[in-house]
Amino acid sequence: MDGMEGKIYFTLFDKFIGLEVDKDIPIEYVEKCVQNLNSLNKDIISDICKYSVAFCMDTMEDYDEVNYSNALSKLTCDNDILKFIQPISLTVDVPKHMEISTINLYCKCAWDADNDMQILINNDKVVYVGVYDGLNTWQSNLAEWGNYVSV
Repeated sequence: MDGMEGKIYFTLFDKFIGLEVDKDIPIEYVEKCVQNLNSLNKDIISDICKYSVAFCMDTMEDYDEVNYSNALSKLTCDNDILKFIQPISLTVDVPKHMEISTINLYCKCAWDADNDMQILINNDKVVYVGVYDGLNTWQSNLAEWGNYVSV
């Protein structure tokens, strides 16, 4: 990567994760994105969970020969899915609009260890949850990528 790398604290998961930033992104914008990550409102968290559960259930159905944890199939509420997601890093995408912060999370997940998971949030709206494909929060074709937000 041609830019800055480091670690940031992610309060929702109570852990440090990696940070990747292109060299041309102003530090003020990076700080805004990190602050937004650590102040996700309950609606955004609820959406992340809802779409993650859909991704999980779909994957488990498609790959029923895999021996998944019983806890995954017995989720009692959407927020329980967070126990099965491990955020690894935040990438700060080159902004199209400096006033709009974005979140591009790369995560490991218990139901798709081969492909991992990506969560994209643009302007306080979850725009992508699905397989990690190195997508960008500003892409206009996110519905074409197996996106559980658009299902």
